[in-house]
Amino acid sequence: MMRLVRFVRLPARLQRLYLEAAFHLSMAGLTLLVLPFRRIAPRLGVVTHHADPPSAAGREQELEEIAWALHRAARVLPWRCTCLPKAIAGSRMLGRRGIPYALYLGAAREQDRELIAHAWLRCGDTIVTGGEEMAKFTIVSSFIHGGGGD
Repeated sequence: MMRLVRFVRLPARLQRLYLEAAFHLSMAGLTLLVLPFRRIAPRLGVVTHHADPPSAAGREQELEEIAWALHRAARVLPWRCTCLPKAIAGSRMLGRRGIPYALYLGAAREQDRELIAHAWLRCGDTIVTGGEEMAKFTIVSSFIHGGGGD
């Protein structure tokens, strides 16, 4: 009930952003369940092996609000939203607004030598999703989208 009260108290603009984030997180999670990644990858952007993230100068506030909405919506959905659905959902939200981004896929080895993966989304110097763990991963691939709407 408290979540609903907090939601209602948000400005309408942030309510819409929150609902949009929940929608894109749901769609990304569902898509990853039913399609192999090789079918999803071409929609993420141009594949590179390591690229500097495109700048979104002047849109920092918007990026922070999108990051906030993704984080908050992921916490309330009835399933676990991992890094890849968050990055894909964020890329959809940025693409709709014509904001350029780089989506990174990284890999690392755990101490028991198990291979682990991580995905994060970045615009210029702003980490939109996945920033909390990205430092320990080596970039395996990245997808660049130059903006221009989806």
